[in-house]
Amino acid sequence: IERTTERQVMEVRDRTDMDVFGLARQEQEAYVQVWFVRRGNVIGRDNFQLDGTVDEPDERVLGSFIEQFYESAPYVPRRVLLPITVEDAPVIEQVLSERRGRPVRLMVPLRGEKVQLVQRAATNARESLQQARARWLADSGKKRQALEQLQDALSLPELPCRIECYDISNIQGTSAVGSMVVFVDGHPKPNEYRRFRIKGVAGQNDFAMMQEVLKRRFWKVRRETEGEGANEGTPDRQADHDTDREAVQAALRGPNAGALMTAPTGNGRNENRKSKAEREAGSGAVDHEYDESFQTMPDLVIVDGGKGQVSAAHDAMRNLGVGQIPLAGLAKRFEELYVKDVSEPIVLDRTSQALYLVQRVRDEAHRFAITYHRGVRSKAGIQSALDGIQGI
Repeated sequence: IERTTERQVMEVRDRTDMDVFGLARQEQEAYVQVWFVRRGNVIGRDNFQLDGTVDEPDERVLGSFIEQFYESAPYVPRRVLLPITVEDAPVIEQVLSERRGRPVRLMVPLRGEKVQLVQRAATNARESLQQARARWLADSGKKRQALEQLQDALSLPELPCRIECYDISNIQGTSAVGSMVVFVDGHPKPNEYRRFRIKGVAGQNDFAMMQEVLKRRFWKVRRETEGEGANEGTPDRQADHDTDREAVQAALRGPNAGALMTAPTGNGRNENRKSKAEREAGSGAVDHEYDESFQTMPDLVIVDGGKGQVSAAHDAMRNLGVGQIPLAGLAKRFEELYVKDVSEPIVLDRTSQALYLVQRVRDEAHRFAITYHRGVRSKAGIQSALDGIQGI
């Protein structure tokens, strides 16, 4: 039945190249299906599963995905058909037009064959989501298998039950932000996701931005293991040796594990009196409230990038005394894993559960970073427009 239905829409009267997006959601998961229409023919389709979208509206989820999708897409068509109007649609159109070199239009069709295309893509997305969910739930051993395969491939000392993944999002160094997502036993833990507004790096320097995010994540560990206030002024000093993992976790279980990292600010207002938005935005490498969820150390840290990003991340973690935590970088182009002091990348089997898991983790970090980046960029644009109004 599905093949018959697809043949019915294979021929499109409009010969304009277009991509058609369908969105389906269930609980914390979202599924996107993309149809590729070229010169009136549907030549292919692709499916994407998203995690951690429970608190995000459809407009934001789909808008963030479109930005992420076309970052690596080899071709941008003239038209993009959508089931709903996404957030920041004019901005996305401008970005895609610049990438294409000619105008690109985002459209929400209301009638005719284009509506049928969008509806069919949405229907297929719902079916794919249900099928993927059923397969994953039916085989509870897949997550365990993925973790075991990953442990073996990376020669990890223990099963990577807690994985933290970090990503950076910016446009030529502006509105730069970082994201941290957490997967426990192969499941996303959205309540432990964190985002960081980059404050200490000027210009386009993704390596330094990643280092800032990791310093803010692991700074408390150094405070607890080297003594209260130790080396506060020199967070970049290289540690003499890697801190023992058990000692780190023991220290973080102490009574001061959730204490503020800095004294109250000069205006008498300390960080835990700030608004939620201010805390989430962050205010520098050290000057922010310590998050109690940071007490739990990851079994594996993944950064979005290759050898250079891994080297920069390891330097930051080593300097903070957590260099013993396993670290890997997932390079997007060939989906290869890079680890410190290993010259050749680690290539996971293309059909392995381990690759599927790390791709989901990386893509989720990327989605979360882009969502926050778009919000920061939009807010900055509004402020810039108001700057020109006298009296404001």
